[in-house]
Amino acid sequence: MISTSRELGYQVIQWDVDSLDYKDYGADSIIKLVTSKVKNGSIVLFHNNATYTKDALPVIIENLQSQGYKIVPISELIYKENYFIDHTGKQKELK
Repeated sequence: MISTSRELGYQVIQWDVDSLDYKDYGADSIIKLVTSKVKNGSIVLFHNNATYTKDALPVIIENLQSQGYKIVPISELIYKENYFIDHTGKQKELK
């Protein structure tokens, strides 16, 4: 799948923090999960049709920014050349 996606010109990415927002546990659950797992370079998975994401997201963003995190587009986080994807789905730079 990765090879085919690349051949078609798509950039393959993987998240490292799953908000589990689709499980509808509530906004507080999403907030706690995401803010406890985010680290530098994290990519967080949210779903656009989850019930509580719209309530949790502003709190998460404010919380992370107050800790010094910067919200950036995916294009600023991923390697586009000279990398490999390890067994966990994370990009690693080839050195």
